[in-house]
Amino acid sequence: QLDAAPNPAGSDGPFLTLQRAQDEVRKLKAAGQLGAGVTIQVRAGLYQLPRTLALGPEDSGTQEAPIVYQAYPGERPILTGARAVNGFKPYQGKILQADVAAQGLKGVAFKQLFFSGRRQILARTPNFDPRNPYGGGWAYVDGKLVSMYGDQPGDDKRKLVYKAGDVPEMARPTEAEVFIFPRYNWWNNCVRVASVDRAAHTLTLTADCSYAIRPGDRYYLRNVFEALDSPGEWYLDQQAGTLYFWPPKKITRDSVTASALSHLLQMKDAAYVTFQGFVMEGCDQTGLLLQGCRHCTIAGNTIRNTVGVW
Repeated sequence: QLDAAPNPAGSDGPFLTLQRAQDEVRKLKAAGQLGAGVTIQVRAGLYQLPRTLALGPEDSGTQEAPIVYQAYPGERPILTGARAVNGFKPYQGKILQADVAAQGLKGVAFKQLFFSGRRQILARTPNFDPRNPYGGGWAYVDGKLVSMYGDQPGDDKRKLVYKAGDVPEMARPTEAEVFIFPRYNWWNNCVRVASVDRAAHTLTLTADCSYAIRPGDRYYLRNVFEALDSPGEWYLDQQAGTLYFWPPKKITRDSVTASALSHLLQMKDAAYVTFQGFVMEGCDQTGLLLQGCRHCTIAGNTIRNTVGVW
């Protein structure tokens, strides 16, 4: 057992990272020294994960010797996959720019940006309406309305006919994504644009939506640099490694963060492992991904600023 704080000689005390603690558990297991199990208590603080914390069979416990990762009593450690972005400079009007390639995010195509812990808006059109967040901020597919319950001639899951003025000129149209509720309005899709036909007012998408795209379906375009025109919006130029951001308030050091990991915790074929008492945040997909696990427990955690992906 390690002490909760370093001793004066520095020869004992807590490990710095969860990965180091994980390595120690593996050593104990390989040596047959799990005893009645192992508990890893994590002190309060911000733990910036350098990579997804991946656990497999070699990290498993047993019914008699479970492995428990938990917050130190009375404390709340934060596990994050986000990286701070600093060094913002003026770009145009109230829009700032920052070199993210030089800040550990080179080649990272992040889709989540946070300001003071709140998710910001990937540049979109129509703009997000904070006064009507669900019913406002939509464009609507052009055409004559038809009954949603019968198939129609020409039904297409990739063709979207837009109204004049709803789709701006875009220098990089194939980066744009259509966020749409097709046909029944009960299931949304987010699909990239393959091409734009200005003469026919038509967007062709790179993949099928769940249902045919019908006149009157609500949608918006996002990841469009030309649509960055309101507070909270941002756009990442992946080629240049440059982030453009219109902050809603004054930026302070480390107040802007970007997700750098897909998942925070991934467990595959693990057994008798518990994670309890953490705050988990800041990733581009699901915070926790469990596959083929048995008798594993995720309890008493706060999971925020992640993205559910089917």
